[in-house]
Amino acid sequence: HALEGGYSADLPDLITAYLECLRGKFNSVVFRLRPNYIPDVAHEFKFVRTIEFSETDMAGIVHFSNFCKYMESAEHRFFRSIGYSIVTSELDPPVGWPRVHTSFDFKKPLRFEDEIEIHLLVAELRSKAITYQFRFNKLNDNERELAATGKLTVVCVSRDADGTMKACDIPAEIASKIEVAPADLLES
Repeated sequence: HALEGGYSADLPDLITAYLECLRGKFNSVVFRLRPNYIPDVAHEFKFVRTIEFSETDMAGIVHFSNFCKYMESAEHRFFRSIGYSIVTSELDPPVGWPRVHTSFDFKKPLRFEDEIEIHLLVAELRSKAITYQFRFNKLNDNERELAATGKLTVVCVSRDADGTMKACDIPAEIASKIEVAPADLLES
């Protein structure tokens, strides 16, 4: 990835520059990412979003159920980043990804208009399943404050003629684009 003028930056640097622009530190920042860039192999994905009022509860904090939505959104974006969708009608047979396990540990509350970074890491890649680890970081003046962690396990399935789902191997063309994150990035 590169910033205009040839300055090279990784994703955290791009996020920081974007947030500084939003906070008024810069008048503008121009990002010129390689169009339709698809990595050879990926083990993580990050994106930043703002907490919406509708995601909060009577106490003014994000309702726990929204963390499932955040994880799913990150997973969908991760798949798009490697050139696929989780709805794979172009494969024969088409496959789906039902969730078989989720868990969370909440560290700090998130509130309306907080900027958060959602960080997906591939924790385990098996022949028929993927387990992701998530970190939900509250962004405060260029600092990341861990608000929650989560795990999600999905299983690759196909459907037979009567619609019954059955676990199947992850298609080779998808599995070849995904790798387990390095141990030093994963939570033990």
